[in-house]
Amino acid sequence: MKRYVVILILVALAGLASCKDQKAAGPLAVNFVHDYAQGLALAKEQGKPIMLVFEADWCPSCQDLKANVFTDKNVGEASNRLVNIAINVDKDRESPGIYQVRYIPAIFFLDPSAGNVMPYQGERTPESFIKIMNSFGDKYPS
Repeated sequence: MKRYVVILILVALAGLASCKDQKAAGPLAVNFVHDYAQGLALAKEQGKPIMLVFEADWCPSCQDLKANVFTDKNVGEASNRLVNIAINVDKDRESPGIYQVRYIPAIFFLDPSAGNVMPYQGERTPESFIKIMNSFGDKYPS
């Protein structure tokens, strides 16, 4: 019986340890358009640069990006300078091919006409996203 209790306690502790890095995601601070063509048209109309994110519901890194970056209020404020497009690769199978997406999350920053494309290779932190969003916002003031 004592051995059984010890095993239960160890299993419970292991479960808690595996959950320690997972935090409940709050509401997104970034307003995303979820239709590729609509997002491009909006960017062109408003003269704003684009942040294009390819993601999926089953992707842990995508969920981490949502929970730790796109819920940050300062990221949300910086993102207002852009048109933000989020494409679920399971729902839109054509758009990822345009950018030769091989992994997700895949993030690109584009000019307002979507002519100049810059893949994002930086850290996935709020500070890094704020910096790149402000840089693109300064380059293409609407």
